[in-house]
Amino acid sequence: MLTVYIGLVVIRYGLDLLTRLRVMPTPLPRPAALAAEVLYKATDPPLKALNKRIPPVRVGSVAFDLGFLLLLIILMMLNAIVSAIGG
Repeated sequence: MLTVYIGLVVIRYGLDLLTRLRVMPTPLPRPAALAAEVLYKATDPPLKALNKRIPPVRVGSVAFDLGFLLLLIILMMLNAIVSAIGG
């Protein structure tokens, strides 16, 4: 189950990146918008909690969101622990 959630976080990161780079059309077509809404509702709570405590790191005119990176590290560590236990 954690592997699925890790996949959702990675997809969310890709979606955010494509949106920020203006590669995707806005607004999204209806089916894609519904899928994105489900994705955001599933991944927003932990990302918002991390982003409250960890501000983006600015390098020149670019700001790096460390919340995604930290969330992925935490999820991968939890996944390894659960796998080691035998879950």
